[in-house]
Amino acid sequence: MSVVQISSKFLARMKKRSSQNSQLALDREKIILELLSDCSAHTAERAAVASYPSRYSPIEFRGGDRAQGTTVAFSSLMLQGGIVGPEFENFLSKDWGDTYFIKDFKRKWFQHGLYPLTHGRNETVEFLRVQLETAARPLRFVGASAGAYAALYFGAHLQADVVVAVAPQTLIDEPTYNRFQRGSPQDGVYDFADPENDIRNVLEANPMQGKAFVVFGQEHKVDRTQCERLEGLPNILLRPYPSAQHTLLTRQLIKSGVLAGLLAGET
Repeated sequence: MSVVQISSKFLARMKKRSSQNSQLALDREKIILELLSDCSAHTAERAAVASYPSRYSPIEFRGGDRAQGTTVAFSSLMLQGGIVGPEFENFLSKDWGDTYFIKDFKRKWFQHGLYPLTHGRNETVEFLRVQLETAARPLRFVGASAGAYAALYFGAHLQADVVVAVAPQTLIDEPTYNRFQRGSPQDGVYDFADPENDIRNVLEANPMQGKAFVVFGQEHKVDRTQCERLEGLPNILLRPYPSAQHTLLTRQLIKSGVLAGLLAGET
């Protein structure tokens, strides 16, 4: 048997194993979400906002120094142990006041709401409005990728003082969806006709009141194109960063201190 034949068989075997592992991850996610739905039917109020680390609550709250204000972090599409987890958890573990971690268990740019509490973006706006009614100022929203879309969306509707959106998808059409979504089994139907899939529509109808920093890798063509669509909108401040990364961009911004500066409102 030639080296080429051996290599081809090895690659085919590895591809099959990768496919099987991906399916196992999706199956695991499906089971977790089904259990979450069953449990929340009996403990809906208690499960709504967990004031302790809770993988299965769509909102986690961590109390901090209220003199430092309030920070709200929105999840991306990435899974942590089979389910969406608290984004920016380590970074926000100190110095950022009261902290809320908002999780999109359905991984649909919050179009399906905070599963299983709310059932759409508008309903989620009103739910969060109540939760943040007495929040200490400044009110900061932060997210990366799909979570960055959410930070912009909810930041505009809820009058955040500072928004930091790292590499957001600003137009979620079918090509964008297929590029970033990894095939959640709990997908339902994504409505591509929803005008709110274009965050520019949202920001034109609900101008940002605070400062919104939109950060992207200037060498990442897709992210640059998505972010530059927002140029010229009120209080939207584009911040290109010397990087070709998408997934690793947040880590670079944390390490360089840029994320902390922007979240503090420094221009």
